[in-house]
Amino acid sequence: MDLDGRDIRDKLYGATRRLASGTAPLKARLRGALTAELIALQAEDFPWPDLGERWSGVINELAPDRRPIVILEQWWDFELIRIAQEIVDIYDQLARRLQAE
Repeated sequence: MDLDGRDIRDKLYGATRRLASGTAPLKARLRGALTAELIALQAEDFPWPDLGERWSGVINELAPDRRPIVILEQWWDFELIRIAQEIVDIYDQLARRLQAE
């Protein structure tokens, strides 16, 4: 996929909004963010390798073998919170770096 840093930022922003809003359980919000914005992002799309590596870890946890959702059903709340926080942190780092350019 040919994405630049701003495209990735927009997808991560949409995911963080989805995670932060609504009244659905976190598992449902994370599932929605994954299927709507995140599943298409590849580590190679990130303009900074360290963020790509972090993203690779996230997506491998969320969607092993690119098969999303199955793993989420087995997670405890603390695991959902940890992965949601990692998504927000990656978004924050990407946005800050793009702003500094």
